[in-house]
Amino acid sequence: MKKNILLILICIAIAACGQKQQSRENVTNVLTENHREVKGTKLSLIPPTGFS
Repeated sequence: MKKNILLILICIAIAACGQKQQSRENVTNVLTENHREVKGTKLSLIPPTGFS
């Protein structure tokens, strides 16, 4: 029983570490008129519809 659990954990570890990284695409962030600043931070977000 312990050998089965150990085997499963090893397979999961190999699968998790063996994945290839995806290529990084250029991400451009542009603030729109819908963005609102959160006071006291550098964070901007778009509030959900109906949020007051």
